Amino acid sequence: MDDMTGKWARLSLNTQETQTVPLASTTENNARVLIAKLFTMHRVNIEALSKTLRSMWRSTQEFEIHDLGSNTVLLLFSDEADTLKILAQQPWSFDKYLIGLYKPTEHESVEATTFDYATF
Repeated sequence: MDDMTGKWARLSLNTQETQTVPLASTTENNARVLIAKLFTMHRVNIEALSKTLRSMWRSTQEFEIHDLGSNTVLLLFSDEADTLKILAQQPWSFDKYLIGLYKPTEHESVEATTFDYATF
């Protein structure tokens, strides 16, 4: 038992694992939020995804990308026009895998997101 306690004592989180997703108090609704899911069984490199999306989308303002696990990411945009432009230009792909985009309604939570269709 002492061996197991010693192993637990040595565990720690790295800086990427300890990050939280602060939502600014100015975010009153989901107008600048998109949720993206990559339809693959393989684990996606979030940093590579972020760089690729920034170059593909060429959004007028910056956006933040936060890993939600299970190849799902939360995208927080500075400008609502960017979210509408990206949705209008669907479908998108990353590394030959389809990216499903979902724009939650005003009071919808991220956990309630379903990816049961894709726009082509």
